[in-house]
Amino acid sequence: YVDSIEIFSIDELTRILSEKITEKPDSMLLVRTDARIETGRLVEVLGIASSVGITNFGIQARPADEKP
Repeated sequence: YVDSIEIFSIDELTRILSEKITEKPDSMLLVRTDARIETGRLVEVLGIASSVGITNFGIQARPADEKP
């Protein structure tokens, strides 16, 4: 998800993040993850963010046993 929009592909994520950073260059990306998400997927998302010019980001992690 980006904001409340469900994302279905890497291309769509790239496009939306690019639009967001163009609209607001000082945007910050907050990636929320938990134990179900593979580290590779997190790295991929951060790589996409970097490729479109996002330099401010944070990672919010939730323990595997904590309910959303």
